[in-house]
Amino acid sequence: MKFLILSFLSLYVFGFCQITSSSNSKKAFATIKNGAFIFKIDTVAYKKKVKEALFNDPDIVFNKIIISRQITLNTKREFYYVMLSTKDNRIRVAKWLNKKGNNLFSNDEISEGDLFEQIYVTCEGAGTCSPQVYEDGTTKMWGCSEDIKCYIGDKVNSDCKASKSIID
Repeated sequence: MKFLILSFLSLYVFGFCQITSSSNSKKAFATIKNGAFIFKIDTVAYKKKVKEALFNDPDIVFNKIIISRQITLNTKREFYYVMLSTKDNRIRVAKWLNKKGNNLFSNDEISEGDLFEQIYVTCEGAGTCSPQVYEDGTTKMWGCSEDIKCYIGDKVNSDCKASKSIID
């Protein structure tokens, strides 16, 4: 009888731990398969969440969502990000994605990792006004220009407006 109770108790504890650990594990934002990005999230809901958090204007609609692989300015390290854009590409919103194996993850927990990973950068403008990351040592900064002086001085590209936000 003792053996049966101990067996049941160990199955219960093991099962509970399995359920707890699987519910706490992060879900991949996307996966990389044969060089292509495959979303693992509801992209319509994600576009709606970001739009509602950042813009009150009902005329702003994100028509496109993509994942990009890019190289940081200065250190030339590879990184991934998700980008939402309007039909005319005048508004682009980007967020850093962490790569683990073939999975890409979005860090939305302030208590986990670098605060930089929770920032959404918005680039408003035409032409080369697009998300860029400048990296200097362990510091990363979002911007909307490949011109490094835009990250460290008061030089601003008047054709491109950059803003940064964190969404709850």
